[in-house]
Amino acid sequence: MLVSVALLVVTFYPGAMSIDSYTQLLLARGGHLGDWHPPFMAWIWGGLDAIVRGPVLMLLAQIALFLFALKQVARAVLPHSPVLRKTFIVLSILLTPVSGIVGVIWKDVWTSCLLLLGAACFLSMRIDSDERSGLRRLVYGASALFAAMLFRSNAVIAAAPLLAYGAWALSPHAPVRRSVGRALIASALCLALLGIASESLNRTLASYREFPIQSILIFDVAGVSVRTNRADFVDSAAATFPDVVRKQKAIGLSALRAAYFPSTWTPLVFAGDSPMAVTRSPEQVAALRSTWWRCVLEAPSAYLRHREDVFLQVLGVHEGPLFAPVYFDVPKESADYAQIARSMPLYLVEASPVQEALRDAVTRSSTWTVYRPWFWLLLNISLTVIAATAGGARAGLVALGLSGLAYELALFFIAPSADYRYSHWLVVSTWVLTVALATKFGGVLIARLNPRSTVLTWSDLSIAVARASHRVASRKRFLRFCLVGGVGFVVDAGVLQMLMSAFGAGLLRGRVVSYLVAATVTWALHRKYTFGDLVREARGRDGLQTSRVDEWLRFVVANAMGAAVNYGGYVLCVLNGGTFRAYPALAVAVGSALGLVFNYFASKRFVFGRAVRP
Repeated sequence: MLVSVALLVVTFYPGAMSIDSYTQLLLARGGHLGDWHPPFMAWIWGGLDAIVRGPVLMLLAQIALFLFALKQVARAVLPHSPVLRKTFIVLSILLTPVSGIVGVIWKDVWTSCLLLLGAACFLSMRIDSDERSGLRRLVYGASALFAAMLFRSNAVIAAAPLLAYGAWALSPHAPVRRSVGRALIASALCLALLGIASESLNRTLASYREFPIQSILIFDVAGVSVRTNRADFVDSAAATFPDVVRKQKAIGLSALRAAYFPSTWTPLVFAGDSPMAVTRSPEQVAALRSTWWRCVLEAPSAYLRHREDVFLQVLGVHEGPLFAPVYFDVPKESADYAQIARSMPLYLVEASPVQEALRDAVTRSSTWTVYRPWFWLLLNISLTVIAATAGGARAGLVALGLSGLAYELALFFIAPSADYRYSHWLVVSTWVLTVALATKFGGVLIARLNPRSTVLTWSDLSIAVARASHRVASRKRFLRFCLVGGVGFVVDAGVLQMLMSAFGAGLLRGRVVSYLVAATVTWALHRKYTFGDLVREARGRDGLQTSRVDEWLRFVVANAMGAAVNYGGYVLCVLNGGTFRAYPALAVAVGSALGLVFNYFASKRFVFGRAVRP
């Protein structure tokens, strides 16, 4: 473990910095702080820079926080195995999507580490712990979330599910409805207080306001204007925000179209020929906000198309490389390089051969599919559903999955560019969720195979393989599943054609009805012929009568997840190019096979193999 930590420090030493990092360091030294970047971070950096000038202490503090958060979350999800805890930490360091930017002096890295630390505090709130101990962990976790909000205000979105779980875990033995209701109310109040307090502290530390919300407003106004071919959104209000339009009476669509890219907003304001600019005038920002509302209300479809394109860039659903998945310094060919070289030549040092080799390895890994945020988004959704439906004390893991999911989905509306660092919390939270569920299901497997053993042996593994092989060998059930799926396809297509021919239904609305009819038919056939024995077995085992409505809803959700897996497999094949790009039908086949297998096991395990109260 020490070797992996040393490699991490050496890779980024003396601290990787982007133009944002250099700007914050200059502000920290000047002491005249704005609020475009978190004043709290500049305040901390100013103190550390007074001890040792440069980014070295920030790098060490950042990596120390990352390792401490990993250690705490390892204790929470792997409480009985020190070896597994150390293995988890080492793997987290070696997994470059998780650790590949922790040496860059960015507010996003601090936010992810603090959110992880808060999650560790909440996950360690045991059901059988005393109230005082649970309250102490709740306070520690809330403090970590408060610190995360000081670095990024939108951390409040990720904090909400974690804080709600922490409030619920204080009284787990109370009636479910009452405890959940109290937890939601208490967490909402606490979240509001933490958000107000963090915003107030940053406002106190800031000497002047820069209104960073302009990045979203300018980006969206330009995107809607380009998509609607309307220059009047900006030109008609140009007199109300002269700084934003650079004192021009009109900008024109050609200038906006030349500077607009869904991947980033910076060419709109920061290039030499940018048509727009930012302002510090609160009146002009208010006028810009009014223009934004006009764009959204008058052209909602254009706004959503613009935001969809931006979000796809954020998720990496495109053929080109990701935007800054790894970062070590400002590129020499960048326009910012000359400016930084004049102001801070000391920190633009050449990397050693060892650092070059390590950085090349990290950079090469950033081209892998596992680096794409869409991969982690699909994995997050799948694992969160599994944690929510598998039963047992996994509410904390559900909260962790929802935290990463909510933070990422919020980028649909607020991302001003497609920076990989915006998705870092999604990656980190999903990685922890993956390890936690794997160990929990592994523990269940050990208990079932060998109740007297606490360690998984080769004998246990051989038994597991034999049983898995036996189950997979039940070809009749899988064959019936495929045949029923074929019947569902015929019903789906037939009902759609009937609705269009006899009732004049459209392609979209008719497809919704036909899908629901086909889903109901396949559910009924699966219930009677494919998984009938599982339904009867579950009813006899649990002594409960299966709720058919609940079972049908689980079946629809499972198939929706299967569709996501189907599409994810297709996208994975297509983005990797080669034969799949030349023959897309092969990619469709791979996606369909993955979706079929997922639907089969999801139906078997989570739909028809469970009995619930009606």
